[in-house]
Amino acid sequence: MKKLNLSNKLTSLLLALWATFMAGLGQVMAQQPSNLPPADTDPLGFFESTTNIIVFIILPVVIIILFGIWRHKTNKMQKRKQQEKEDEKADDKSENI
Repeated sequence: MKKLNLSNKLTSLLLALWATFMAGLGQVMAQQPSNLPPADTDPLGFFESTTNIIVFIILPVVIIILFGIWRHKTNKMQKRKQQEKEDEKADDKSENI
């Protein structure tokens, strides 16, 4: 039997997920009730409210940017501490010689 490499495994996984999604979608569509009055199909007007724009667009972008800055700083600090430890080890070895 042929061994599957990573791309074949990924393709198989994506195909299985797609098939599962399509099967679930078919069941959802088949279960729509027919005895209810038609729904209002007008758009919600998401961009009409400043609060919606701030809460759902601006705040998530700001949070993502701040998270990126924080991660950059913490990685920089960890590298600096690691470099200091390596320098201390090198100094200890040179003093012992």
